[in-house]
Amino acid sequence: MASSIPAANQRQLRVFNLFIYFSIGVWCFLFCLSSMQTVNSQDVVDLEYKLYPLPSYVDPDPDDPNDATRCVYNTIEYEHASRWVQDECSQCNCINGTTNCIYESCNPTCDFFEQVKVEGECCKKCPPKMTITRVENLSPLSSRDVYEGREETFKFDVGIEIQRSKTSRQVQGEDLWKMNAWISRAFDGSGEKYSFADNIMTEELQDTSFFKPSYPPFKFENLTMTVDNDVRILCRDYIYLCIKFLENDDSHPQFNLDFTFMAQNDDEARLVACAPLGACKGVIINDFDWSIDADRAVPGELVDVDIDLDVFFRPDTRDIKGRGLWKASLFGSSNGDGDGSRYGEVLQVLDSEESSHPVKKGKPLKFDDITTQFDLGNTGCIAEASHVCLEISQGNSPRPEYTLQFAEEGGGISDETSMVKCLPRRCGAKAIFSELLPEMTSPENLLENTPGQRVSINLTALSVKALSTTVLGDRMWNVDVFFSKRPDGSGRRIDEHLDVLTPTQKRVPLRKDMDLILDDVMFEVDLRELGCQDIPYMCLELSKDPSSSIDYEFGTMPEQDPFVGCIDMEDICKGVIVKNLEWSGDLPEFTDEIVKPVRPIISNASIDVEQISHDVTGNNLWQMSVFASTTDKAAPEDILHPYFDQILTEEQKRLPVPEDGVLRFSDLKTPPFQVDRMGCGKFRFLCYRFQKAKRSDADFTFHAESGEKYVLNCQEMKCRAVTPKALPWTMRSPDPIPGQETPVNIDVTTELRNDTRNINGTRLWRVGLFGSSSETGEGPKFREVYQLLDESNMGLPIRQQKPLVFGELSTQFEIGTIGCVDDVSYVCLEFEKNYDPDPDYVIIIEDSEGNDLKSLISCKQQLCSAKAVFDDLEASFVGDSTITEGKPDQTVSVSIEATTDEEESTSVQGDELWEVRTFFSRKKNGNGRRISEQRQILDRPLSSKGLELDTDLTFPRVDFAVDLEDHECSEIPYLCFELRKNPEASINYGFSPEPGSDTLIDCERTDDICKGVIARFLSWWELPDDTDRLPGELAPVRGDVVVDMVPTSRDLSGDSLWNLMTYTSPDAEGARKVDPVYEQVLTPEQSGTPLVGGGPLEFKDVMTPPYPLDLLGCGERKYVCFELRKSETSSVDYAFETSKGGDVLKECFEKECGTVFLTDMNFTISADDVVPGQRSSVTLDVDAAFQDRSQRVFGDELWQVSLFASNSDEGKGERMEEINQVLSREQSRQLLGEDFTIPFEGAKTFFDIGSVGCRDGMTHVCVEFMRGGHSTMNFTMVVVKDEEVTPETSIVSCQPKECDAKVTFEDLEIDLKTDLLIEGAPYQMINVDIEAVADLLKSTNVGGEDLWRLKSYFSTNKRGTDIVGDVIVDVIDQEQKDQPFLNGDDFVFRDTEFEIDLSKHLCSDVPYMCFELEKDPTSSINYVFQTKPRTEPLRKCIPTDPICVGIIADDLDWTMEESSAPPGVSEPINTNVTVSLLPVQRDLSGDDLWKVTFFASADENGATRGGTGYEQVLTPDQAAQALSPGDEELFFQGVTIPPLDLFSLSCGGKPYLCMEISAHQDRTTDFTFETTSGGKSITKCIHEECAIGVFPRELSWELDDGSPFPGRETPITVNLDVPLFNMSTPFEGDALWRVGIFGSDGAQTRRVNEVRQILNPEKAGTDLESNELLTIADVEADFDIGSIGCYDAITHICLEFVKGESPSPEFAFITPPEVGPTLISCKEWECIARVEYDNLEPTINAPDMILEHTDGQRIDATLRGLPDFPRTTFVPGNDLWQVGTFFSESEDGVGPRVSEQFQILDDLLSGEDLLEGSNLDLDNIDFEIDLEGMTCDDVPYMCFELKKNPGADIIYRFEEPVLNCIDIYEICTGAVFNELDFSVDIPEDVKIGDEKNYTMNAVVDLAPYSPAIRGTDLWKVAVFPSADMRGDKRKQPYRDQLLMDYQAAITLREGGPLVINDVMTDDLDVRSLACSEYKYICMEFSQGDTSEPMYTFRTESDDPSLIRCKELTCQDGSHLLRISGDLRIRSFSSFGSL
Repeated sequence: MASSIPAANQRQLRVFNLFIYFSIGVWCFLFCLSSMQTVNSQDVVDLEYKLYPLPSYVDPDPDDPNDATRCVYNTIEYEHASRWVQDECSQCNCINGTTNCIYESCNPTCDFFEQVKVEGECCKKCPPKMTITRVENLSPLSSRDVYEGREETFKFDVGIEIQRSKTSRQVQGEDLWKMNAWISRAFDGSGEKYSFADNIMTEELQDTSFFKPSYPPFKFENLTMTVDNDVRILCRDYIYLCIKFLENDDSHPQFNLDFTFMAQNDDEARLVACAPLGACKGVIINDFDWSIDADRAVPGELVDVDIDLDVFFRPDTRDIKGRGLWKASLFGSSNGDGDGSRYGEVLQVLDSEESSHPVKKGKPLKFDDITTQFDLGNTGCIAEASHVCLEISQGNSPRPEYTLQFAEEGGGISDETSMVKCLPRRCGAKAIFSELLPEMTSPENLLENTPGQRVSINLTALSVKALSTTVLGDRMWNVDVFFSKRPDGSGRRIDEHLDVLTPTQKRVPLRKDMDLILDDVMFEVDLRELGCQDIPYMCLELSKDPSSSIDYEFGTMPEQDPFVGCIDMEDICKGVIVKNLEWSGDLPEFTDEIVKPVRPIISNASIDVEQISHDVTGNNLWQMSVFASTTDKAAPEDILHPYFDQILTEEQKRLPVPEDGVLRFSDLKTPPFQVDRMGCGKFRFLCYRFQKAKRSDADFTFHAESGEKYVLNCQEMKCRAVTPKALPWTMRSPDPIPGQETPVNIDVTTELRNDTRNINGTRLWRVGLFGSSSETGEGPKFREVYQLLDESNMGLPIRQQKPLVFGELSTQFEIGTIGCVDDVSYVCLEFEKNYDPDPDYVIIIEDSEGNDLKSLISCKQQLCSAKAVFDDLEASFVGDSTITEGKPDQTVSVSIEATTDEEESTSVQGDELWEVRTFFSRKKNGNGRRISEQRQILDRPLSSKGLELDTDLTFPRVDFAVDLEDHECSEIPYLCFELRKNPEASINYGFSPEPGSDTLIDCERTDDICKGVIARFLSWWELPDDTDRLPGELAPVRGDVVVDMVPTSRDLSGDSLWNLMTYTSPDAEGARKVDPVYEQVLTPEQSGTPLVGGGPLEFKDVMTPPYPLDLLGCGERKYVCFELRKSETSSVDYAFETSKGGDVLKECFEKECGTVFLTDMNFTISADDVVPGQRSSVTLDVDAAFQDRSQRVFGDELWQVSLFASNSDEGKGERMEEINQVLSREQSRQLLGEDFTIPFEGAKTFFDIGSVGCRDGMTHVCVEFMRGGHSTMNFTMVVVKDEEVTPETSIVSCQPKECDAKVTFEDLEIDLKTDLLIEGAPYQMINVDIEAVADLLKSTNVGGEDLWRLKSYFSTNKRGTDIVGDVIVDVIDQEQKDQPFLNGDDFVFRDTEFEIDLSKHLCSDVPYMCFELEKDPTSSINYVFQTKPRTEPLRKCIPTDPICVGIIADDLDWTMEESSAPPGVSEPINTNVTVSLLPVQRDLSGDDLWKVTFFASADENGATRGGTGYEQVLTPDQAAQALSPGDEELFFQGVTIPPLDLFSLSCGGKPYLCMEISAHQDRTTDFTFETTSGGKSITKCIHEECAIGVFPRELSWELDDGSPFPGRETPITVNLDVPLFNMSTPFEGDALWRVGIFGSDGAQTRRVNEVRQILNPEKAGTDLESNELLTIADVEADFDIGSIGCYDAITHICLEFVKGESPSPEFAFITPPEVGPTLISCKEWECIARVEYDNLEPTINAPDMILEHTDGQRIDATLRGLPDFPRTTFVPGNDLWQVGTFFSESEDGVGPRVSEQFQILDDLLSGEDLLEGSNLDLDNIDFEIDLEGMTCDDVPYMCFELKKNPGADIIYRFEEPVLNCIDIYEICTGAVFNELDFSVDIPEDVKIGDEKNYTMNAVVDLAPYSPAIRGTDLWKVAVFPSADMRGDKRKQPYRDQLLMDYQAAITLREGGPLVINDVMTDDLDVRSLACSEYKYICMEFSQGDTSEPMYTFRTESDDPSLIRCKELTCQDGSHLLRISGDLRIRSFSSFGSL
């Protein structure tokens, strides 16, 4: 459109427009500039602006080339109103032909080298920074409880405080922040982090921008952290909730700039904040109840106990479920709280199931019948276990862990970790004994009348096992030892020794079911006045020790009190000792006819006697016995009949011992002896025994030297009989045949004893042969051959004891059958005397025990003649036998061969001979469990196969079935075969396996025949992956796997059958596996894929875990491999193998890959303004070269260049300051050039290049070139060196660099800000500013870490050369150590704080504090540190005296309590001491800090010190009184001065009492003590006034006793004088004196009948008128003076004079030091009591009868003493009288006193007072008498004697004892025998004419009160035939004593009956007697002729003996004999042959 405005106007308009636009532009510029200055911008202003079109005044024409509205700019034409961007910093528009541009200005806030150019932005940007000062304002979380094991959610706010100077103005972007959160135990969040959450910020909070102008606050609100209940955090962990504020891992700041986020001083603790949580609740136990029980509680033993336990929880307890949660401990305790030591603790009584009971909803836990073992028996028995306690606590290793808490009363939670409840227990230990058995072990003998003999006893207490328990403890037993006349220890105890056990013996335990044994009980006995007859028994009493540590029950059953065991001293106590007996006799000789008794034996004897105690004379001294014996020891069981008790004549019996000590007896003659058996068999020895006569009339003790009561000599006699002893024989049977008689040859010899006789004659012997089922030949005789001997052998003679050798005897005998049939296994030979020998002779055959035998039999076991002996068994599988696991009914074929021993085996023929067993086994030898055993696999023909001679037993093929349906090959590695003898074999042949073995077994491995699954090969069909994958992305490989199997493979089903492993490998065999290796890629369903019908096995869609797909086929991952194997967790234990062998099937498959080949790399680097320790801007140029065969690659992040510092020229080792990628994004995308090189130019980054060369380990700058870590293309880069491909994937190149950093310092300036140092105080903080002045011309910048080290110490001099105390090596903090030195700036360490320790130093020790600056040896850079002048280190010292202080005292004051002591009396003085101090500045503690000295002085300032004083009056605690800072007073309360006589001091010229305070010279903590006046101590004195005093010298007195009476107070009169020292002060007053009177011993140690004050008030107030004498006359008082001198040790009367108790006025009473505080004067006094008796009248009240030979009989008697009254006074007291009793032969008691007792009165009767004018009546005296060993004839009188008791407590006069006896003969009795009965055993085969000995048993009944009788030769029994029933018509002769010694000594128990068994009669022909006139057999019983002791023998009818007769019934033709009253029939069996 054409313009309508003229051209001139248009030009004017343009000019106008230009002006307008210019104005607008200026305005806009100013406006924008103004805006740019006010906008809160980041480091560069980002302007947004718009150009608005102005109104057009011209309508331009677009087709007009000269259109003035268009604009041309830089040759480009622009339309009106158009806009364009000229470049990044300017934007233009065209307005009506005018170009207007706006340019953006930049105002960066960071250094140039930090600025970053951002694409599309005009201004360079400053990377954002943020430095955190601390995290704060974590809102409180403790307002509520938290619960362990529950999900907990915490909401809170967090504030962030930043360091302004190091934080950008704004930080913006996305994902900027993250906040860790966790639960912690520590207040600073250190240690383990529980329930750690990496970021709890929402996405919105993560994007929060930071703007400095709006800061503060920088706050995040409503943050939430959730602790899942699956996270097992315990209450011990639930202490703090902690957060950490961090830059997000993948933060995206605006413009993707590098963001520097750090904590102030790099202290990451500033990023952390923690807040305490509320109280944590776990499992809370409220209470528990429990009980305990046991079937039996045995002290000292662990027994099973049952415990019931109920545990109750609080309702708010947490739920818990797991293992090992609870622990219950059981123990014994000394108290009900369970405190102190624990006895027998069982740490855990719960089993694994009980300890794992869960808790749900707070329901109680109930544990019933908890069983454990515990020593419950000792609880209640010992002090340390009076209670049994149960403790509930947490299990030792609970899974899961949890917190167990215990509730307190009031609802709180206790700090205790367990809860204990205790139950009191009563002791269950019992020691119940039945018998006490002492045994004396040494000496062998005790000698009568000998003192000081040491005795050792072994003591056994037999326990009642059913009632006793184990008893353990200390001091349990008490044993007393004494002698007694009674075997039970009752009655008087002689030479008693109390408590003889050692401490060790007292704690010997009694074990359950065992007896108590106390060995080596040692004590000493005194027999100096005792003979053996006085001490017949030594007794020990066992009792419970009263001080036993265990309170057990001690008892006996039956009840025995006391519990006593006694040793018979008969064989121990010795008097006369006989040493030796020798005898020789005239014995007859015999011929070969039968011998009968012919004559007595005539002999001579001599005895060596040692006389120890006294001469022996009398009429009946000795006894010599003769008898036969089976041994030379002649024990009672060895003695044989006849027994001649006494062969001495009357003259020989009284023969005295000659001076030479040898008793000689000549022509001793025995009664007739039957000697045909003498010397043979049992009758080997003829014995002479010498002993004391049984009723000797001499009183002496007789013993043999051996300890016996006799001396014995037995001589072996020569035998006159044939005595065979053995029958050896051998037999040969060449061809034995079972069931047939075959020839046998036997060699027989009869061996004879050495005592056998010679014999010659005919038909002497018989030898028989038979078979037997017994090895002794007893029972039926099989196929007996009665006589093997011919006439010649039957008459074989015996000469000189040589054996009878019969030679070889032949006969026919069915030998083959023996051993092959049942019940006949032995062949026997029998030797005996022939039935009709000529001549007849005696033959004696005895067994090993000496019993007579009828014949001599010898048997040998005969094995069956048929036998199979094998050496080996070998089995082998036949053909291709195979078996498959898991299948039934499979057949196995095997060949079996048993190798025979050809020399031992015979032919074996029969039916069902063999048995072959088979079984599978896990062991090669077949031991252990047999699997699928079959007991017989042979059929009948094979089992009956005969074994031929010299051949092996073979079974070529045995087929049998096996069932493996339930078995796998792994269970049955061996198939075993066992060959046995068939138990059903028709013949009992011998079967012997290989030597050394019990069985014949061979086992073959099943490896080759037992099969399972056999795999052939594996195929892999990979499935295509159509997914678009990013380079480096991980993804699985998918495909199908097919496994071909051998068709015979088993069917298989189950879980986890298969395992398929996959991995990559560089080789086709998969020999090397490259990680990752995936052990199992099959799913559970796939691993359980069944195998059916021999396969194949298919796994569909197998998916591996993710692989880096772009690496597959490359380098190390060229092949993908698969391995199939049997799963280790297979539910079926099947056999798996491959067809090639082995148990793994492996296949590998090749993949493809692409590669580039790197050959070289070079670089250059440059930098400006370098500061060590700080990053500087560097520029890097890199050139990389490749081989031309390299693959062309493209994409993003293809390459990576790393920059780092290294200590190696190859870049090896640690990399420092590494920058992982210095390439820009564009540079990392550069393509491989045509020349196969890539240049990377001008790559910029920030790098601490200044430290390289300066820092250790940073000597080189290195660059590494490699493939990009996040390449978008999949390729492989390898390094080629010397045309060879290497495994390397990168190239590193390094360049060396040197350091040039240095600094030189000239001086230190110290500004000490601390204003006070306190000596002796530790840990004082010092604050100081230290400036180091540098030489700028000789210094450069220095940066890094650990640059400086500043030391501090104290010194005695200003130069700092004499160091005091420790040197503080470094006083600056890490920030100061890292402080850079910038040349030209001040270098100051401000507010340097550190601690000093003056705990061991005083101010005087530390006059200077010094500082030294030096280079830190650990500096991160190796810069040069110098000083000017050159003295390292740089040192400066400053004085400490203005600020160092100690302890300063200002004043001392003390007060003294008013003394209550009378003048002259010393007593302690209590004081309080106060020391005023200047304010204390330190803690002071230790021992002996202070010393307070007390002294007396003559002046008020204490300048002169008297002799009385105490250097230190403070107690150790007072002297150790501590001080604390701020204290202004030192106060000592209750300072006690030792006893002082203030009167003596005040009146003696030293009236001032002074105290002095100072520091103790031995103080354990040193300190400076001074006063404000500059002294080292302060003294303060007070004045004490003087008082009155009396100083007595001695006391003299006279007494008038009036009419004294013992035990009563009577009037007395006293006059006394007290001489005084002249220093005494005369004065008047009241109650001045006290005079006391008392009885005492001579030493004044006792006071009796004391009257403390005998002065009346008038006398007590007697004035002191003179200073020389005080007299008090006519003092009257009442006092028991009659008792003085009458009581033990109270022999004196004493007067005491002292000051009155409340005198007025008070005065000092001071006696001489050697006298004591009072005056006492004593005089000796005699007793006035006495008694004299005229007569004594005894009366026996009970019993009615006294028994002789009886001890323990109780007597009740009454005594009346008749005094002579004129000569007798009143006698009071205790233990006044002693009454003794004894038996006597005379009525006046003269002569021997028998069974004397010295005191029969009890305490009450012995203390009966004798009243004046009265008789002494002693009623109901109860005591025991002992008539053991005494008859009524011995003791016709009982006597009583009254005398003064030696233990009387009053010393009265008793003129002489009084005695009287009473006749007791009428009431004394002995044993009364009522009736006799007997029985006899007569065999039924007795014939007429048989004279035999018979055994009879006798029973004698007595009156029930008859006493017990013990002794020797007590009884006599005779047996005789009689013609009448009364025994009056006796058949003569007969012996009047048939009893053996032991039978005659049988003890009669109290009340009887008396039983005498085995009485052997003389030879009687009872068959003939029964049919004759003497048809009665009678027994007579009477007292022994020489009974010891003697006793009274009485019968009911007063006859001298008892006789009982029984009739013998004659029955002609019968073999039965009947005795009326008793029938005894003995039958015998007939023995015959089969």
